[in-house]
Amino acid sequence: MKILELLASPVWTGPAEPMASVSLGLRARGHHVEVAVDTRRPGDIQERLRQLGLSVRDDLSLSTKGLSLFK
Repeated sequence: MKILELLASPVWTGPAEPMASVSLGLRARGHHVEVAVDTRRPGDIQERLRQLGLSVRDDLSLSTKGLSLFK
């Protein structure tokens, strides 16, 4: 099964650890797991997830902060 875990945060926070743990558990059971996180703002989450061996997608721009289209 292909699974895409989503987390709209650029930093390692409370929700990041359980998401990473679930992702690693699913991968250990043979599933293809990718993770997408906030790539608009600076942070350490991408690096930390990659250090855990998870595949982090950088083609999705997840963020809890919307971009204004109007000025």
